[in-house]
Amino acid sequence: MTVTTDRLDYVPGSTATFIAAGVNSGRSIRFQIVDLASAPGINGIADVYAPFKVTDGGTGDADRPANGTVVAKWQVPADGSATGAKLQLTATSGSRTAITTFSDAPNKIVS
Repeated sequence: MTVTTDRLDYVPGSTATFIAAGVNSGRSIRFQIVDLASAPGINGIADVYAPFKVTDGGTGDADRPANGTVVAKWQVPADGSATGAKLQLTATSGSRTAITTFSDAPNKIVS
């Protein structure tokens, strides 16, 4: 099993897309996102976000069919609490686990 993101860096408030591949068809994937303690963002707190599950071919699977790939969406915190953070995404299905990282880009200053 593998897990990837559609981008390496996200703007606060944007939607991240996670792709878990090599899943047993019809199985659930548990997604967990945490700020890495070494790069927690501007608030200085290594946040742990609420985990969520998506079933291959079920509600929340953006690619729809039960085909061994789960495509899930997650809202990057819009309040800026994770701005500048390096986040770790862990996908778990049964005894299989896959991990990747991504970041929450700093807000751009517009004058």
